[in-house]
Amino acid sequence: MDNKIKFPYYFKTIDGLFCHTVSNHCYDENNKIIGIPKYFPADGNIDNGRIIDGKLYFDHMPTFGHSIGRTRQKYQKYMNYVKYYGEEMCTFEEKEISIVFNPRVIAQDIYKNTEKYNHQIHKDARDLMDLIVNILEIPLNDVGIEGSLMLNCYKNNSDIDVVIFGGDSINKLIKYFNNLVKSPSIHLYDMGDIDLIYSRRYKYESFQSNEELLAQEKQRTVGLINGRRFWLQPVLENDFILEKRNYNLAKTDLVEDIFIVKNTDHSVTWPAFYEIENKKYGTVYLECYDPVYMNQAGVGDKIIIRGFLYSSVDDQSCKKVIILAPWIETKQYLRKL
Repeated sequence: MDNKIKFPYYFKTIDGLFCHTVSNHCYDENNKIIGIPKYFPADGNIDNGRIIDGKLYFDHMPTFGHSIGRTRQKYQKYMNYVKYYGEEMCTFEEKEISIVFNPRVIAQDIYKNTEKYNHQIHKDARDLMDLIVNILEIPLNDVGIEGSLMLNCYKNNSDIDVVIFGGDSINKLIKYFNNLVKSPSIHLYDMGDIDLIYSRRYKYESFQSNEELLAQEKQRTVGLINGRRFWLQPVLENDFILEKRNYNLAKTDLVEDIFIVKNTDHSVTWPAFYEIENKKYGTVYLECYDPVYMNQAGVGDKIIIRGFLYSSVDDQSCKKVIILAPWIETKQYLRKL
């Protein structure tokens, strides 16, 4: 491969796993690619599978924890300890990867090749990209397609997962997102959509009422186009995460405590980053790799956090980090009080 894999790319391994990267930090200390398998090849007949490239696959696992569990059972060679995150994760050598899926390339292909991509989901995706360009004023070159649409294994009711790249385009997305309602094809969530919202969020509950759930969801750039769910996911392409933290971590504690938010400069992106503090732990960097936590708190807000605490292990700073991530198997949440 000539180019490095970035976030949020997908890739296929030579033994048939379809995987995706988990953050801007895509390579471990051994230059292996960090990823999570999403679709596993099926050896025999199964119920509710998906066909990808003419081969039967298990439908995606219910959670990241299930994906890692499946990897441990059948693909143990991919499980390795990653110092940067302080966790055992799935890592892959470049020689083990056969195909890389670039969100920008897929978006351009779907947008331009109307004969090849002629399913209703492709038409909805093109309509959505037109609205992104014309209403949000975001260049098409800053738009990418990911998820099942990227891998061509969508179902009739699949979501459209869009990524928006670059600081300028992210600012436009956040500033103008609500203007999408100018289009009659767009619906932004209200209480009438609470069952749909819950069906996407019940595995990662960080709310205590329907009203709180709706308030959280309205802080995210998500809605319906022609009745189909879409999400516009803002992604920083630079090495921000590497610049912010260039040290390795070790897990030290499970935290459940109230903090004050001190900095939210990069809280609207996926992943989201906050700086928080309280008397017990002092200043803590909060890294949220599950997109449900993006844009959920502002400076001065009180929030309650539940998640694992990590400390730096290879310098003298003893910096503290709380990581909220779907690959960590514990109940975790960020809620504004």
